[in-house]
Amino acid sequence: MNQSQRIKQLERELIDLKIENHRKGYIHIPWNWKKCLLFLSFVGSIALSIGSFLVLLATWKQLNIGTLFADKSAYLGLYQLGIIPMLLFQYCMVALMAVCLAAMIKGGFDKIKSPNNAGLLFGLLFGLLVGLVVGLLFGLLFGLVVGLLFGLSEEFKEG
Repeated sequence: MNQSQRIKQLERELIDLKIENHRKGYIHIPWNWKKCLLFLSFVGSIALSIGSFLVLLATWKQLNIGTLFADKSAYLGLYQLGIIPMLLFQYCMVALMAVCLAAMIKGGFDKIKSPNNAGLLFGLLFGLLVGLVVGLLFGLLFGLVVGLLFGLSEEFKEG
């Protein structure tokens, strides 16, 4: 080994030693673009969802949908159905936010497992049926109790 090669090797070892001493003396936080982009997609979906909700509220007030059944003189029109696509978009934004959150927790979109279609279908049908039965039972019971209370209160007021 000649002298110039030995000098280059010692310089490399000196640089490695300086880097090692620097690492021991300072805390380095590794920068990961993938996690940064996952976080930004999550924050972006939250921002879009909030913006969509604000547009939905403004449209709700503009079309006077909240006063349709309270005011008998309110005009019912097909243009008021224009809020339905906004409601669907809002649900899609919430679903996107949930997917971004799951990807952020799992460590990337490629680590999210594809759903089992048979299990997904079974869960959907089971959830719909249970929700329908439970909702109908509670709705009917609540309607019965409120109807009886209101009917009895009106009867006692007159009598």
